[in-house]
Amino acid sequence: MTLEQLVTGREILFYPRDSLPRAPIYLIGTIHRSSERAIVLEELLRNLEPALISVEISPYSWRVRKKYQDLWLKRFDQLVQRLKLRLDHPAIRLYREALKMPYELEVTQKVARERKIPLVPVDSSRVARRLLRELISGLNSKNLCLLAKAPPVTCR
Repeated sequence: MTLEQLVTGREILFYPRDSLPRAPIYLIGTIHRSSERAIVLEELLRNLEPALISVEISPYSWRVRKKYQDLWLKRFDQLVQRLKLRLDHPAIRLYREALKMPYELEVTQKVARERKIPLVPVDSSRVARRLLRELISGLNSKNLCLLAKAPPVTCR
């Protein structure tokens, strides 16, 4: 049985009901692109000892990122080097992070593999297709130069 099923044009993600573990449910929120939190997430998952983990990524995004991440990062690094951009510029650094597999997936994959428990992706592949197209369309000299000229963004 697959995790992805198309029904009347709408994507539905599910886990077989008869296979659901009988255990408490914990919802853990993370800040995307804040990979310094990976250690905290891994420690929390190990302490909770879940019977199943779901992670906010679409099956499509998982597949595509796995296939193309190295190519995207190589292209990004070549552009940054050629354009002599600073990797420590916040916008440039964040764009590079966005090209990578989310740290939440890497951590949950590691824990699920070690504990031999299911890992279920939950998000819309339709939305992911659009967002990944937009992300990759910005992987060009013009966009990176615009990003590098943007003032650093600070949270208040």
